[in-house]
Amino acid sequence: MAQQSPIVIDVLAACGAFTCTSFLLLNGKSPQARKCLQDALQLKHQSVASLKKLLDNPSPLYLEAALAVVANLILIGLMNHDCHSLYQANFSGYLQNQGFEGTSETLEMHITGIKTMVKLLGGYESLVNSSKSCGNAAAFSGNMTQKFPMSPIFEVKTERHFSELVAMNHDIHSTPLHFVSGLINTMWFASLDPRLQNLIHSYKWIVLTYEGILHINNRFNSVKDDYLTLCEYRLLDFDEDPLTPFEDTIRLTIVLYSVVRLYTLPPQQCERFIITYLQPKIKETSEQIQKISPDLWFWVLWVAVLGSVGLGECHEFFVQHLLEVAFSRGIKTWPDASNILERFLFVDRGASEPGKAFWNSVQVSMHGKFS
Repeated sequence: MAQQSPIVIDVLAACGAFTCTSFLLLNGKSPQARKCLQDALQLKHQSVASLKKLLDNPSPLYLEAALAVVANLILIGLMNHDCHSLYQANFSGYLQNQGFEGTSETLEMHITGIKTMVKLLGGYESLVNSSKSCGNAAAFSGNMTQKFPMSPIFEVKTERHFSELVAMNHDIHSTPLHFVSGLINTMWFASLDPRLQNLIHSYKWIVLTYEGILHINNRFNSVKDDYLTLCEYRLLDFDEDPLTPFEDTIRLTIVLYSVVRLYTLPPQQCERFIITYLQPKIKETSEQIQKISPDLWFWVLWVAVLGSVGLGECHEFFVQHLLEVAFSRGIKTWPDASNILERFLFVDRGASEPGKAFWNSVQVSMHGKFS
């Protein structure tokens, strides 16, 4: 299969190495990050060189492997674009002449290339193996002027397999008692766009599987990963029939939640792009959300705070509003905060929950501002 080609494995390894580089830099481990970046750039250069050879062979198998490589090069380009200042601050000398790409023109060129290869392969409806790679790239390329659809075969297969997985593993007694009740069991939920309603229901099961509430065998991990890719794609596919500002705020909050809690990508890698759209929506709809549900407002701000770490004034904006709502609502301890958050898309991870330490720091700020 094309997805198991050594060339595809190289580009996937490059994606992982770039992600690891960002993690190391954000944790103050510059020497280790430099070695990781060297590996990432070498793997990417190998992939580009191999891609040129693949494109010389017109066979469908080679073209599908090339399609997967280009889709992942789009992801790498987006990573490099969003982390450019972080890398330049640490490795400005080393990055010279290293082909550190990430411009919009390069990304648009890659998307044009994908569309050409898809036509040669018989259209999106004929794709099975490479459609997930396209979906991953599309899910993080919303700022591109070109887009490409998800393969119908992949959609149908993924929907069926995930439904079977949930039916096989669902244990109602293990689900948190009030999980997503603040979204689904409300009067305003029925007024949402039906597509957004369906996606919220889908994310309920996605979060439960990723958080280990619904226990699944490791051999089914690819099923939940495929379903997350599919739902992420659908969340970003509302352009032709847009949502209301209120609905859009919820949609973008779920997208950001996926990045922060499910994908666990480093800050500044793709959060910056999502926050760019989310912050003005939050400003526009803040009064409406607070009137509809103060708890919903708290959850939206919490996700925005987590997703904006390292983004300066933007992060401070969300923290300030979170402090204000916490003070006005009398939310003091982590159990207080966690009980509200779990009524939405959130599962407290217990001893390993990173939000607890963060909340403790918020508490300190709250005492300083409102004491």
